[in-house]
Amino acid sequence: MQLVVFKYQNDEENMLNEIKTVEINNDIWFVASDVCKALGYKNSSDAISRHCKEGGVVFHDIPINRGFQSMKLMKKLKYA
Repeated sequence: MQLVVFKYQNDEENMLNEIKTVEINNDIWFVASDVCKALGYKNSSDAISRHCKEGGVVFHDIPINRGFQSMKLMKKLKYA
């Protein structure tokens, strides 16, 4: 399992943002809070519960620096 970071320029906020992904069992999963931020949601928990299919969000330990961190991951949004 390898964490991949996609960086993008947000022209409205004039800053560099990122979306982290990881491959698990040949599926690409996105860090849910990163996707919510990219879509402009202020409350990621609310956005996830409203727009993600049941079973499409999981908690998984992701390799970060020298250890692991449990993150909420999603495959895809129901609505974008």
